[in-house]
Amino acid sequence: MPYCRECGNEIQEDWVSCPLCGAKTRAYNVESKNDLEFGDENLMERVRNIGEATGPKPTEKLVKPPEPDSNPRQKSMSQLLTRPLTEFNHIDSSFGTVYYELINDNEDYVTYIVKVRGNDNELIPQWTALVWVFKRECDLHTSHMNYRKLSTPERIIHTLPSFTCEYMRKRGILDFILNGFEKHFGLVPYSAL
Repeated sequence: MPYCRECGNEIQEDWVSCPLCGAKTRAYNVESKNDLEFGDENLMERVRNIGEATGPKPTEKLVKPPEPDSNPRQKSMSQLLTRPLTEFNHIDSSFGTVYYELINDNEDYVTYIVKVRGNDNELIPQWTALVWVFKRECDLHTSHMNYRKLSTPERIIHTLPSFTCEYMRKRGILDFILNGFEKHFGLVPYSAL
């Protein structure tokens, strides 16, 4: 009686494919399922257990859960520019929780005030800043570009001078303000307008 070479299912000689696994058949006659020539004595046991996982169960969670105090990433940059969130936050390992609060949304830019709270939930005033996310070039954008002596028209500009120096600009990962926009909207630090 013929059997499927892939799964060992009993098939008829004139079948083109196995109805169980869908494999193309080159049916051949064997005396019993145990006579299949696969060189594996445990084939039939494996066939009976198809679909079952083998090996030890993982002890760790395979997907890291989101940080408890962070909002999920927004869909896209275009959503930020057309329907900005009124507030969002992210946890920065060096600075603490970074809060963004929308204060202006017009045809040229979106403005947020950014505040940082330490592990004790105490406001850290020296890290408070204004952030402009520009939708297009405008007079305010040109003014910021000239004031900061920027050579490329950047999408996001903020008021913390310690993070706008050349050293920090080469290490965008250090800028906790831009990291929040990257995390929530996918905006790469110092990306062009």
